[in-house]
Amino acid sequence: MRAAWTRTGSSPCERDHDRRRHATLTLLPDGSGRLQACLTGQATAVWQTILSTLARPVPDGDGAERDRRSPGQRRHDALLDAGQRLLRAGTLPDAGGAPATVLLTVTLEQLEARTGVVTTAHGGRISVPQALRIAAEADIVPVVVGDAGGVLGYGLTRRTASTGQRRALAARDRGCSFPGCDRPPDWCETHHIKPWVDGGRTDLNNLTLLCGFHHREHRKRGWTCQLTDGVPYWRPPAGSTPPKPSAATPPTTFPSNSR
Repeated sequence: MRAAWTRTGSSPCERDHDRRRHATLTLLPDGSGRLQACLTGQATAVWQTILSTLARPVPDGDGAERDRRSPGQRRHDALLDAGQRLLRAGTLPDAGGAPATVLLTVTLEQLEARTGVVTTAHGGRISVPQALRIAAEADIVPVVVGDAGGVLGYGLTRRTASTGQRRALAARDRGCSFPGCDRPPDWCETHHIKPWVDGGRTDLNNLTLLCGFHHREHRKRGWTCQLTDGVPYWRPPAGSTPPKPSAATPPTTFPSNSR
């Protein structure tokens, strides 16, 4: 039995999907969140396309081509990457032309040591290092408070790469510079080789492009980067079995991808 279609072209199933549509993001006590949603057919088609693109496996840099993340973890990271791309686009309402402003409430000791748990403007609780990683492409505005709760300082806005710098990085790196990764420039974030919080400047000789996964994971996996003759080279952690370098590459470093 065929479904009856209205003059507008919608079926009873579509009207039912429209009535049942919802999305809920619940903040959990430990600072994580639970996302639950019932999507319409249109929204499902959109997110299937996004996830099939952003959630595909990438090389992990540990000598194996396989991605050690589970499919669910890859889909989670794809949602994060899609959100960060939207923030970088600066098209959200009231963005004021800036990708985002991350408001952190920290103590002076936490700011100096870059350790501990801080509170976000939305009531979340995350570690200081995680907050700085989240804000890699944003403005950071710490509100520094004393032991009694009084505001000691306000400011320290992070300087992000300019449009011209991103274009230059796209021409040089041609995408994610991590060995073996083929993510294009539009999918990448600007990475400070010497971290900005450690005094690293937002200059081309201190920047490279990294996809969201390698931007989050490279330091935890022990990889480091250096610029040699204007080209980013990646050094694997000691004792690892990295991808085989080209004949012209020094045996302990690996150049950014050439495409």
